[in-house]
Amino acid sequence: MLVPEPGPTSFVVSTFVHATEDEEKVLNAIKTLLVGEVWEAVQIKRKSLRGHFHNPLLRVTVTLSDHSLIVKTLKFIGSQISPQEREYLQQSLDLHYDGKRQLFLRFDKQASARGTLRFIKQGDSIRCVVKFSGRHFNIETLRVLCHSFNLL
Repeated sequence: MLVPEPGPTSFVVSTFVHATEDEEKVLNAIKTLLVGEVWEAVQIKRKSLRGHFHNPLLRVTVTLSDHSLIVKTLKFIGSQISPQEREYLQQSLDLHYDGKRQLFLRFDKQASARGTLRFIKQGDSIRCVVKFSGRHFNIETLRVLCHSFNLL
């Protein structure tokens, strides 16, 4: 029996659209993470919620489960981030990895709306969770994969 190579199995992008925000602008911010043909293939899920003081809030989620689309997306993100962002991720990769084959990335939603991908530690963000396969997956395997996607 062949054991599958370690690789990404799902990519979930999510963010909140606050009552004061234009949903279309927020969707355009998400688009900065996804190359055109990937964006055309996704389905957007919307969930209405209530925020502080019962303000309306919309959670927007996009999920990719096709391996080739996930790889294409990660390589696209790698091609869009600056050397400083790559260096930041290189230095803090262990903080973005949960030890359970999941990589967590947060991008500045306002910068993304302006077409720039920049990691953010807190605040209004676009959250990405990348799940990986691999029986013996660890931080070093993740580091090799991130290099192959040009994220590091």
